[in-house]
Amino acid sequence: MAASALLIAVLAMPAAASAFGPISSFGGQGEGAGHLSAPSDISIAPDGRSLIADYSNNRIDVFSPAGEFLFAFGAGVKPGGGDVCTAQSGCQGSSGGPGAGSIESPSDVAVDPATGRIFVDDYGNDRVDVYSGAGAFLYAFGRAVNSTDNSERCTEASGCRAGEGNGGTGDIHQSNGFAVTSQRVYVADGLSNRVDVFTPEGEFLYAFGKGIRSGGGNVCNALQTCVPGTGTAEAGGLYEPYDVAVGAEGNLFVSDRQNQRVDVFTPQGAFLYGFGKQVNFSDGSDVCDALSECQQGSSGSSAGSLGFPGAIAKDPAGNLDLVEWNNNRISEFTPTGAFVRAFGEGVVNGAEAFEICTAASGCVAGKSNALPGSIGNAYGVAVDCRSAVYAVEDGTGISRVERFGEPGTPTPATCTDPTPTPTPTGAPSAPGATPPAARLAIGKLKLNLGKGTGTLFVTVSGPGVVILKGPGLAKVSRRPAGAGTVALPLKPVGRAKRQLLALGRAKVKATVTFTLTGGTAASRSRTLTLRRKL
Repeated sequence: MAASALLIAVLAMPAAASAFGPISSFGGQGEGAGHLSAPSDISIAPDGRSLIADYSNNRIDVFSPAGEFLFAFGAGVKPGGGDVCTAQSGCQGSSGGPGAGSIESPSDVAVDPATGRIFVDDYGNDRVDVYSGAGAFLYAFGRAVNSTDNSERCTEASGCRAGEGNGGTGDIHQSNGFAVTSQRVYVADGLSNRVDVFTPEGEFLYAFGKGIRSGGGNVCNALQTCVPGTGTAEAGGLYEPYDVAVGAEGNLFVSDRQNQRVDVFTPQGAFLYGFGKQVNFSDGSDVCDALSECQQGSSGSSAGSLGFPGAIAKDPAGNLDLVEWNNNRISEFTPTGAFVRAFGEGVVNGAEAFEICTAASGCVAGKSNALPGSIGNAYGVAVDCRSAVYAVEDGTGISRVERFGEPGTPTPATCTDPTPTPTPTGAPSAPGATPPAARLAIGKLKLNLGKGTGTLFVTVSGPGVVILKGPGLAKVSRRPAGAGTVALPLKPVGRAKRQLLALGRAKVKATVTFTLTGGTAASRSRTLTLRRKL
């Protein structure tokens, strides 16, 4: 029987809190039409439909913007035979399996905004399955999924099998979440401690994470040997990444479950910064980068803490909403890592009521029960184009989706996300967004006494442009692909060169400017002495 949307009165909140609260819910535990069994994540399609990854039923459930069940798909979900079921036909759980069109424990689902195709993160089969908007199986991709020729893409004609799941090049190993754009599929490869990047057609492009390239390196591609990442808490390290969200400027926000923080990368995989409670190794603050160094975040329940972050979603304003497993709440941050608020049952003072906490009010862990507004055992989150937040919850006797927003917030219908689809190469920050700050440090100077030249080493916080110039020095430009150390040659010209030839030494003033891609610029100057043997 179809499950209709249930309107819920907003529970009492502190006087200072906004009217934001639970406004509807849908679902129910079971395997029949409109029911859910251990739902793992949710996606809101451009037409406003809700798509649920129904983990234990081995299928995808599709609901209308108002929460009415439309259909589900997966091998054998229609009683009597068939891979698509409706309320009229009735539905049953799928037996799963690795064959073409089968889904084994789906962990996430998303819609390609350009084509309407539905992408399924097939956790149990270590692959990604692709369906039409009506639920017809099209193809799947992952390491050696083709039953006929052992290639990386399969169809019903070729036959499909589970991916290898060993962390090799192009392999997907138990992914819990992904992000899909019109040009890229970014897979949070949980057991390989990295993010794998594919085209929507299934071609593996590259992966990134700490130490994932055989022989050394944090980025590998299809022509190189990829290995599982090291699972470190260092800057750029990923330790069981759970989900990925794409920001308006194209940067990737990865919920780093075991490191209890969010790591931010360029679309090409260069680490920019991370945020979470006390993740900065240098000063214990809540934002870190390659210069300050990063550490595992604090796992408490105070404001801004991330108690094992799970699913992550971007809202129309560019902010990030994260599910916190250990804290039974959803926390919201700005793209630069500033804590905005958290919500759930009792998150301010433990009351049996929906509450919103901020840094000013203080936060505690939420409660887990069946009351409206309680976010217990939440596995998924999504935000629609009207800024309503959807929480996917699973617990004892509970399998539902709760929708949160301002009273009277309309369902999304056919409205679309106003932010543009990010491109793989990134783009300038959206108007009004706070661009990430460039960080620059000048390091050691290495002299070449035979030639009277030198090399100045500087450290930068991400990809961008580094320019060195100054009186008596030849101008130098470098384009680092990511955070790290850049070597800048010092070549004397003009008066400085004449002094070196005559006296064996010359003072020069070097000014180094680093402009972070999509971010701000930083400059540092230093007076240096070049030397030459006479």
